Amino acid sequence: ELFGIRGETGWTPMEGVRWTEILALVSTAAMVMGNLAALSQQSTKRWFAYFFMAQAAFTFVGLSIANHISVAAMIFMQASVIVSSLGAWFVMQKVTDEAGTDQLIAFDGLAKRSPFACTVLSLVLLSLIGIPPLSGFIGKFFLLGTIVEQKSNWLIAATLLSWIFSAAAGVTVIRRFFLGGTNQEILALSFLDRVVFLLFGLAVFILGIAGDQFMKYLMRSIESVQHFF
Repeated sequence: ELFGIRGETGWTPMEGVRWTEILALVSTAAMVMGNLAALSQQSTKRWFAYFFMAQAAFTFVGLSIANHISVAAMIFMQASVIVSSLGAWFVMQKVTDEAGTDQLIAFDGLAKRSPFACTVLSLVLLSLIGIPPLSGFIGKFFLLGTIVEQKSNWLIAATLLSWIFSAAAGVTVIRRFFLGGTNQEILALSFLDRVVFLLFGLAVFILGIAGDQFMKYLMRSIESVQHFF
């Protein structure tokens, strides 16, 4: 079997298989391929799916190291990715619905059509990329720190390369907000739209500012739980 051998007494882990290295390899491959695939997309849904996959894969690098810092960073980053992705999805869905198209061209000139939606969407996408002081940066920073401590040169290089590709994939969309021309009307936002967008924008900002405190709490909690195993 894949993870072990079934004997008379139950499952026995396969010896000599470096599961941590396999997990690290799969995670980095998903990060790089997801970001590269996102760069070539014109469909908003396809772009978002590949971009989200790459950011989610980044978090699983922590499992390949599996110390209290990497696990805490992984938990924090998962929370950040979920919050940022939900925020991005809500704003993108609103923009594409109003534009009547799923293509990324729907975001051209968003800064002029709706400065508020543009600001929130920029914040959550920059958080997914991992730009300080937003929440996504905290998780990636601590994860990268644990990778450096492991002195795994190939994993350091792959993680940094993925971070660069992630920035490129995100910036290709964000630049449309400011540089793209538009013949579309002003984006109409309801009161509820504004409240929801604002909550997600504040969430990634507050999680980033208070990220160090959250990380300390998570690390203490994981250290205390380790005594039971």
